[in-house]
Amino acid sequence: MTMTVNIPLEPEADRDELDEYDEETIDNLLLAEVTLPKGYFQFIGKVIGRKRNSDSNPIGTAHSNPILDTRVYEVEFPDETMGE
Repeated sequence: MTMTVNIPLEPEADRDELDEYDEETIDNLLLAEVTLPKGYFQFIGKVIGRKRNSDSNPIGTAHSNPILDTRVYEVEFPDETMGE
């Protein structure tokens, strides 16, 4: 004998808010810690956002192939200097 349990949906769970998202909403690199060269050394920096052009549009486009991904990010290093 199989018993079926029906769980009612929450009204908030049926929203289509994720249908209206921008690229940064699901950007996996935001807040990631990365190792980047700075001078002759490698430093760990934190990705804090996307670099933007003069019209406030993000620079570059995402691509499933990392070689073709042209996005540019702003990175903050432990000494509070910025890089890209």
